[in-house]
Amino acid sequence: IVTADGDLDEAVAGQAVTLTLEDEIDVGRGDVLASAAAPPGVTDQFAAHVVWMHEHALMPGRAYVVKIGARSVPAAITDLKHKINVNTMDFTRLDLDWLLEIIGRLVEAGADIVRIDDICAPCIPAVYEHHAKAVKAKIGDVPLAIHSHDDFDLATAAQLSALQGGAEILEGCINGLGERAGVPNIAVLAAICEIFYGYDTGIRLDGFQELSEFVAQVWNQPIPEHLPGNGRTAFSHAAEVHYVLPSDDQWSFNAWAPSVLGNTDKVALCHYSGPMAIKRRASDMSLGELDTATANLVLEQVRKELKLRNGPLTDQLFTELVEVAARASASGETDTERLEAWNRLLQSDS
Repeated sequence: IVTADGDLDEAVAGQAVTLTLEDEIDVGRGDVLASAAAPPGVTDQFAAHVVWMHEHALMPGRAYVVKIGARSVPAAITDLKHKINVNTMDFTRLDLDWLLEIIGRLVEAGADIVRIDDICAPCIPAVYEHHAKAVKAKIGDVPLAIHSHDDFDLATAAQLSALQGGAEILEGCINGLGERAGVPNIAVLAAICEIFYGYDTGIRLDGFQELSEFVAQVWNQPIPEHLPGNGRTAFSHAAEVHYVLPSDDQWSFNAWAPSVLGNTDKVALCHYSGPMAIKRRASDMSLGELDTATANLVLEQVRKELKLRNGPLTDQLFTELVEVAARASASGETDTERLEAWNRLLQSDS
């Protein structure tokens, strides 16, 4: 047994060696050396598990070439005992034992990260936690990643359940962009990891809103109005009860501050809004501090506008309503004169 560092008495798998034989024998690459006391078996048929990757199906009876080491021999498949579909798709649709078998072999082959996908999300979040625990018990210190979709509005809950099961890598996307109903909104997912679980993600959370708007513009995919965290109405209130408290009381009706993600709160108006909501919106839009009488004049027309329109009140129209109401209140117009002014505005507004 010859090596670059000298001759050896024995060699083991993985070593690069050269063999010299005592007798001159016609032997070459691919031949098998064995002990005379334990020779390998010789046969013309055997059973095997075959991973078939060709686009055409494996056909019994057809001639094939079987390569063993450096040698090739002609062969034919006599019979197929069973078939296993190795395209796992969703890990929750797969028998757990078979999933663990696949993952175990991936790790044995040198995988440094294992990711299990749930492409169609056909399960409750508790299944993610259960499977994550089982996989982590199999792979030990190898990091586990999870991929989920939002078909049942459970993608974020699924990610967090997998986290509780031991997964180290969670996945999401800006604005939740993804196939069909999308994937977790990574801004909210990262915020939850920090706020609820105490992780330091290393992400500047207050930059998410700017990034969200940039991605929406580049991809021509508007941010959904009610998208948690980044949507226009994510931190909005409309009913009057939300505005009877001081303006600096942000915790009575908010789960978290919009500034965490770089967003801002919005005053939405609806049929349940009252004069305090009108005052707050006017103040936020720098239209001045309205007295209650003027706010009620605006509120009357806001409710009328909401009945006439299929969408929310625009900032432009709200500004016009405030300006007309302020003039009417200052000049002491009668109700008839004020309503005529409103009607003129409605007729001229497109």
